[in-house]
Amino acid sequence: MGNGIAAALLLSAAALAGCGAEPAPAPPPPTPAGGAPAAPAAYPLDTCPVSGEKLGSMGDPVVVKHGDVEVRLCCRGCLKAFDADPAKYAAMVTAARK
Repeated sequence: MGNGIAAALLLSAAALAGCGAEPAPAPPPPTPAGGAPAAPAAYPLDTCPVSGEKLGSMGDPVVVKHGDVEVRLCCRGCLKAFDADPAKYAAMVTAARK
């Protein structure tokens, strides 16, 4: 009977040994049929939707979001106009994607 108790203790200890282990990492996102992960869509505009200036002509573009639409402005000076009607400028980006 001593062997049965020892075996039960050994099995219990083995089962508990994994309790403090780190969880397994999440699996990678699925890839398209080609095998490579899908690249984010390129930004569709070369110019600021507020001023019409070329993006990058005044330094790095200012990136803002309206809902799930990223809008890039040529400079911080365009933020006031964007904030006054963000849906208008997000719609311009959305239309350019089509």
